[in-house]
Amino acid sequence: MEREFRLPDLGEGLTDAELVRWLVAEGDRVEFDQPLAVVTTAKAEVELPSPYEGVVTARYGQPGEVLPVGATLVRVESGDGTAPAASAAAAQGGGSAAAVLPGEPARSGGADERATPAESGPVLVGYGTGHAGATGRRRRPVRPGHPATTRRVPSAPLARSDAVPETTPVVSRPAPAPAGQGTAGAGRRTASPLVRRFAREQRVDLALVPGTGPGGLVTRRDLEQWLAAAANGAEVPAAGATGAPVSQGAGAVAAPAAPGRGTGLETALGTVPETSGDAQVLTGAARVMAARMALSHREVAAAAAWLEVDASQLLDVAKAWAAVWPEEAGGGRTARPPTPFACLLRLVVVALRAHPELNAHFDGRSLRRSAAVHLGVATQTDRGLLVPVVSHAERLDLAGLTRATADAVAGARAGTSRPDELVGATFTVSNYGALGADGGVPMVDPPQVAILGVGRIAPRPAVVEGQLVVQARCQLTLTFDHRVLDGAAAAGFLVDLERLIRNPVLAL
Repeated sequence: MEREFRLPDLGEGLTDAELVRWLVAEGDRVEFDQPLAVVTTAKAEVELPSPYEGVVTARYGQPGEVLPVGATLVRVESGDGTAPAASAAAAQGGGSAAAVLPGEPARSGGADERATPAESGPVLVGYGTGHAGATGRRRRPVRPGHPATTRRVPSAPLARSDAVPETTPVVSRPAPAPAGQGTAGAGRRTASPLVRRFAREQRVDLALVPGTGPGGLVTRRDLEQWLAAAANGAEVPAAGATGAPVSQGAGAVAAPAAPGRGTGLETALGTVPETSGDAQVLTGAARVMAARMALSHREVAAAAAWLEVDASQLLDVAKAWAAVWPEEAGGGRTARPPTPFACLLRLVVVALRAHPELNAHFDGRSLRRSAAVHLGVATQTDRGLLVPVVSHAERLDLAGLTRATADAVAGARAGTSRPDELVGATFTVSNYGALGADGGVPMVDPPQVAILGVGRIAPRPAVVEGQLVVQARCQLTLTFDHRVLDGAAAAGFLVDLERLIRNPVLAL
């Protein structure tokens, strides 16, 4: 029998995911837990394992598309003659059905039954599928008419939409629909919280956006297509309208000039740039990072303070540790010795314990200081900038922090990090010195309130007790949210950190 595998709930309150690439083709035979596709969410790329074995008869969606949770990804022909999970649940007597997770086989009557070899348990993203026989969990009965029994997800292939850049021009206060178009789309539209937030950020009234999801649900793709049409000057349909489409009215903000057209001043001066090459649509981690940085620019009242420090002692301590670093127990190989950057991270943790106001989250109304230091480490990867998180860095000594940081960075670069390993940082350090830069001003990633930028350590002249000397110096830049932190807090943190760097033995 042919079975559907739908995009499962990926957790963290997410309602959609971006399809990065397919790992199987139509006609391929798949086994239990064999990865079918790679999706990205919360900056992490994760593989979706198959809950069935059989032949893939259809795939839905194209790489780069954002798919809602519950959308059909693949159809698998099992050929075992059993009914699909949904049909099996519907066939149960008593007018009720068991609640079934996407990709999870149905159970009968609430009895504890073991999964057969032909069926696998629910999809656990990043961990493969679990077999119900291992847990024997009962399924809670669901009342007739409950959303879990009446929800329908279109089984037709998802239409491939034109590529829409994430930096779609903003259109504010679109003109109302012409009279006589009907009221089907009027009033509050049904949409997920994420789509509503995106609509608020773009200043778009969802009542004007037609929804293509179940029951007229407005998806992110609907909103992006509507914005793209409005930005290009095209007429856009009103939600639920049957008459003429709605065009941008006098209340709409004029969209910026399309790439290659130039501004009015450029046109007047004859300096309109020529376009060449194909447009590159941001996907995956690059798309998420672009959205995060745009959010930072809009919401954070960013200010910066910097200090150049003498890192000579930091280099000496790292070299001394490397010379006496013990061998890893049982492995017979040399453990990874701490780098100067790992030593610096340890000093940052010590400084944050003395300045807890920097190790905090701000939601726009309240500042929440964290007793735990969840240290984010900005990392450049082939998929863009990622920020793996070293959880509870305050509990780790120098050896533990060195190992945990190296493992987190390696996982981010290899694409094996779990979603929970890329979120939840309370303070971030960006080491652009590793890229050869002397200095810079990093951007705060909300809800965090501060980020430390570290430049490269290089020989530079300095005046010490009236004498000109050459030292291994490094520039530290602290960007902070001026809504909740002031210059005194920023300067105090940098000064204390500078003292620790000049005498690292005191803290390491």
